[in-house]
Amino acid sequence: MSKVNLALPSVQIREIRINSITGFFGDAKELVTASHCGSLKDRNRSFSQCLGCSISKAACMTVLIQDGAVIAHGPIGCSSCLHEFAFTYKVNGPGRGVEHPTQRKIFSTNLQEKDTVYGGAQKLAKAIREVRQRTHANAIFVLTTCAAGIIGDDVESVCNEAEEELGVPVVAIFCEGFKSKIWTTGFDAAYHGIARKLIAPPEKRRPDMINVINFWGSDVFQDWFAPFGAKPNYITP
Repeated sequence: MSKVNLALPSVQIREIRINSITGFFGDAKELVTASHCGSLKDRNRSFSQCLGCSISKAACMTVLIQDGAVIAHGPIGCSSCLHEFAFTYKVNGPGRGVEHPTQRKIFSTNLQEKDTVYGGAQKLAKAIREVRQRTHANAIFVLTTCAAGIIGDDVESVCNEAEEELGVPVVAIFCEGFKSKIWTTGFDAAYHGIARKLIAPPEKRRPDMINVINFWGSDVFQDWFAPFGAKPNYITP
């Protein structure tokens, strides 16, 4: 497994970083043997109906940030999956100890055909300023879609310039769906951005606290960590 490099704006996809696959034909013994010797290969399939998109996985983590706003940089349809996570936040927030869950702040740059020809960078920069003005969010996440990736918008530069101008973290999350066949790469992209822009370098170790990076759900870690004299610190929400 390669080390995560937070100096890079984009995380490696799981096919490269941990040799993930989505399809394997063979018995359990062959699977274990191939995994141990590093010869595990993805098996192409002619049909699949269970694949998700990386942007929805990145969204379900960033939407849970209590004080943030999320912008999907792409056509309006790519942001449709984000709104279901507003409900997820209301369910997960109290379960994770958030006493006063705030309203979710979800936006789209709504790229049009003209934008795919001339570029959507200026539209994104304007959207970031407007979102900050309207929501006063203390962090803004920009999720890239396939359209933004295909036309080659320099999202990282736009976010860095906006961050300097606005004085709050503006985090580019590179989660275009076509980048990886492993939809869970979206989780990696979200946490890569969070670790890169929001988490400060540690000053000292706290033996009473353990950082938790996981999926949705109620607070099961409180009981697990109690015998060790520790409590969980959820990265999201």
